[in-house]
Amino acid sequence: MASLESAKEVLDSRHRIIRQSFDPKNCIAVLLVVAGSVAGSIDVHESTSGYSAEVSPSNILLWRAGLLSDEVPPINPWDTVVRDIDELLDLDTDFHKYRAIHSMVRNTSDARLDEMLQQSKKVEDRSLRRSLQHYILNQMARRQPERALDVALSFPSTDTRFLISGVFRGWAISDLEAAVNRAKKLEEPNRTIALEAILVYGHRMAMDQDRDLRLELGEDIYVDDLLEKSYSQLSVEELERAWHSMIDSPFLGYFRTSSLRDIAAAWLDISDYQFHFISTICRSMPNVYERSWVMDFLFKQVSETDLLPAFELAVECHESQMDVPLMTVVMAWGHRDPLEALKAISKLELTNLRYPLRRIAIDEWARTVPNEILRSPSLLPNDLREWGVARAVSHIARNSPRRAARLIYRVHVDYVDSVELQVTSYWSDSSWMAPLRWFESRSRKGKTSVDSWFEVLRKVVAEDPKRAFKIARRNSHTNDENGLEFIVVVEVARKDVQLAKLFLAQMGDSRAKFVAGRGLGEFLVDRDRFSEAIELRDLLAESERSEYLQNLFDYWAKSDPVRLFSWVKNTDRSNLRHRGALALEKADVRRKSLSDVELQQIRSLL
Repeated sequence: MASLESAKEVLDSRHRIIRQSFDPKNCIAVLLVVAGSVAGSIDVHESTSGYSAEVSPSNILLWRAGLLSDEVPPINPWDTVVRDIDELLDLDTDFHKYRAIHSMVRNTSDARLDEMLQQSKKVEDRSLRRSLQHYILNQMARRQPERALDVALSFPSTDTRFLISGVFRGWAISDLEAAVNRAKKLEEPNRTIALEAILVYGHRMAMDQDRDLRLELGEDIYVDDLLEKSYSQLSVEELERAWHSMIDSPFLGYFRTSSLRDIAAAWLDISDYQFHFISTICRSMPNVYERSWVMDFLFKQVSETDLLPAFELAVECHESQMDVPLMTVVMAWGHRDPLEALKAISKLELTNLRYPLRRIAIDEWARTVPNEILRSPSLLPNDLREWGVARAVSHIARNSPRRAARLIYRVHVDYVDSVELQVTSYWSDSSWMAPLRWFESRSRKGKTSVDSWFEVLRKVVAEDPKRAFKIARRNSHTNDENGLEFIVVVEVARKDVQLAKLFLAQMGDSRAKFVAGRGLGEFLVDRDRFSEAIELRDLLAESERSEYLQNLFDYWAKSDPVRLFSWVKNTDRSNLRHRGALALEKADVRRKSLSDVELQQIRSLL
């Protein structure tokens, strides 16, 4: 049998892979959301580099538990949309702030990335500021990698290591070979940080590339095999000592997490699936990401044996502020025996957990056998019956949107819009014609939501913009006076602003035209084409031009106060200068984006 000393030698070889220059305080913040109460208390913790939130426990779980919006589960886990950092800071929870960062920086112009980077320096929350800068530089590196690297290196040394990781992850996506070559030229510790960041995308490499890069880091190619063999041969006492040795090590990242998982798996196997040791593991892992990863893995294993003891142990782990096991077990139970799961959940002494856990179990039931719920909705708890039926129809939509469309009459009015959107999303992936016919056939019975129309019309725009505009005008009445034309006008503008203006000009004076013009104006502001945005007023009814300009300035003050301040100072158009100054003063009451000196200058213009 291998001795503990030999196992420690293997561990030590792993410790050498990454230098002690890696400080966990400087690593990327990753989301782990804890389902703490029905009210939806959500905590965000820091974790190690080398991970993205996409591989952490799914946001869908949180929606299932009722801790996200009841409107619709996130198809894209980063679906909170904000236009700027001020809007980001206005979000209610840290969870939504982190979620929104990705959508904000994605597909953003180079100029806007530069501005956001400067604005990010004013964010007081250190963890949020670092994550924001990390993703801004990640996006910048995909287009201007050398410049992004120069920017990262210009930051204080405490931030540089963290930002270099973001740069090289982005660079590896756009040009893997160039990223590797440039990383090798950096001095330590930046060289190691860069190469580790590139390894996050190891699945994109050929096997020999991956092997060579790991050798660059000084890693023993056979470490994983040695560890697996060593752990499987250790006693319970030796495994426990190996576990704490790894926990206390300076090593960070995927390799430590996978090692902890392997030790835990060997521990579980040698203990003949006696679960008591898991609570020890649960309490001994200070890193929240590693804990969620390992606990999710372990509880998937124990859920394969006896669900009730696994559930009781998960409740015990919950008392240690660890909720991933509880979600994992309830999902497994909801899949295998949802009625028993609901019965066990109803007996929980922690009453604040009953509602979110019942939602998880019911949603898993609806995913696994939706027809069973539709045949016997009375099996569901009264307070979640309508929601459960809606989830069953939503899950049917994944594989059979046409059938789900026929079943939508079963869905309670409170959930119709969200189910309709999911049906539309899945259906329009193959053809937009079918959902369009469905919308138009339903127009006599009730209106289709704007979100659903958006799903279809953007697909039509990509194929035939003129046809999309005709469809929007034909069905404009389904969205009251606001119409549907604004969807097409803004979508068309992404590729052809002149065609979008032509569509706007073709509309008769109406509220729908004003809404479309406002949307196009905001689009132009986002792309620093403010003069064009102002001129759009000439296409609107004279009675609406003043309202249009005020909306435009309010939007600009909210989205980019720094640029608007510069414009206000330099413009010679006094009437517009006054509007801009007024909008800035009004916006600054809440956002405090201007200095006292700048605010005084603005007030002098008023």
